[in-house]
Amino acid sequence: MKGVAILLAGVASVFVMGIMPVGGGGTAGTQSQAANEICSGIDLTGSSTCGDQGAAVNNAVSVVINLLSAIIGLVAVVMVIIAGVRFVTSGGDPSKVAGAKSALIYAIIGLVIVALAQLIVHTLISDIIQ
Repeated sequence: MKGVAILLAGVASVFVMGIMPVGGGGTAGTQSQAANEICSGIDLTGSSTCGDQGAAVNNAVSVVINLLSAIIGLVAVVMVIIAGVRFVTSGGDPSKVAGAKSALIYAIIGLVIVALAQLIVHTLISDIIQ
């Protein structure tokens, strides 16, 4: 179980950064023309979700990020509880105490990574929407 929280936080960060829209070159005219072609191609020209400047996608990304963060937060809490139980049941054995301390440190590092990843993603989303 060593490093599970860090691993999950890293996977979530990579997943988040991999699905984030990236601003690109091109003029506003070509971008709006491409958006109109996409909307007509998937038959969303009359829908309110097409042409919303990516707000629907950003909302979906926010929901996914919040869900992943909640899951990883739960895993980190479980890791802290397990580390506490291991510490209490170590019986003073230095190797068991060290293992419990490292599990606790890994869980805390995982929580910090998740918090920073969520801060970065929400900052990028708010910048992209504006």
